[in-house]
Amino acid sequence: CEFIHLTVQEYFAAVHLANMYIEGRFAEVEQNVRKIKFIPHYALVLQMTAGYLSPEGNKSSLQKFFDHLSGYPKDLAKRYETILIARCFGDCDDPTLIIPQYHCFVHEIVERIKKDISDVFLIEIFNSNIKVLKNKEIISAISTSCNDQENLVAFFSVLKKLISNGQILPDELVNCIIPL
Repeated sequence: CEFIHLTVQEYFAAVHLANMYIEGRFAEVEQNVRKIKFIPHYALVLQMTAGYLSPEGNKSSLQKFFDHLSGYPKDLAKRYETILIARCFGDCDDPTLIIPQYHCFVHEIVERIKKDISDVFLIEIFNSNIKVLKNKEIISAISTSCNDQENLVAFFSVLKKLISNGQILPDELVNCIIPL
């Protein structure tokens, strides 16, 4: 079977994975996610799966999906896995309400902001999921970090890169940085 466009095939693969979660076939789908989660070609399939599960109102299926996505095997450098998880959270309606991993993800970003607000990896995360810049904990960490003039200049450089990549800054972030 050939598809007109690869995205159509990816969509059907995501629907298939999502339906496996909805049907409670967790052991079977976990094996599939383990096999594909570090293959870049499947990143969009996993994003679409998260997006498909999110509005379904089936919290346990979405939770299982993120359990499997953040479980074994692990990315020892954490770069690819963190970006993938950021993208998947970006396709969810509101991960703050239902996914415990989201709080760990936010904590990781906050710690990176505290350590080095100009970290290139932060730019990658924000480009992958600009919605994280709406999070109150992240905004608070940015605001606190930007009390230092050097960090403020560094963060404006980060913002410049995000904007040059076509990102539209969330109002929550803009309202935070205007007083600075």
